[in-house]
Amino acid sequence: MDAAFTPKRIRAGLIDFMSSQPFTHALTLNTDRQLSISQLKGIFGTFCAKIDRATHGIKRVTNIPRNERLNAFVVPEHLSTNAHLHGMADLARLRAVCRDEAELDPTLYRLWRQSTRGAGSVHVTSLYSMDFGDYSLKDAWSTDVTYFLAADFHPH
Repeated sequence: MDAAFTPKRIRAGLIDFMSSQPFTHALTLNTDRQLSISQLKGIFGTFCAKIDRATHGIKRVTNIPRNERLNAFVVPEHLSTNAHLHGMADLARLRAVCRDEAELDPTLYRLWRQSTRGAGSVHVTSLYSMDFGDYSLKDAWSTDVTYFLAADFHPH
């Protein structure tokens, strides 16, 4: 293996990437069930679209410029027992349409539960440090780290 692509360096590079993004909140998105990676990816894609719809107040989000859509980075964990995602997101636009910070949690909870068809929970906190990036990648110690970017679900 090339020394440039060790698990430690890949993990450090992902943390650097996360640190370079304008993320505002740390997220844990729990499904309360066993899922395949493709099922979890589909749920996350639905969740991203629902956030964009709620943020922009329109049903058809494909015409929204990519730079105005959700920016998020999440890492799946524990697919065979309790599939969930840890990561970070820029929720500033969604927060702006909520009446106050207290409305953000129930809005995300509602959108996540719609995406999972009624299962799971959401934990969201304002991001005060990048330590959550390290936490999000706590199980990422291979050269084949699985992660989802919200931009993967934006039309090209």
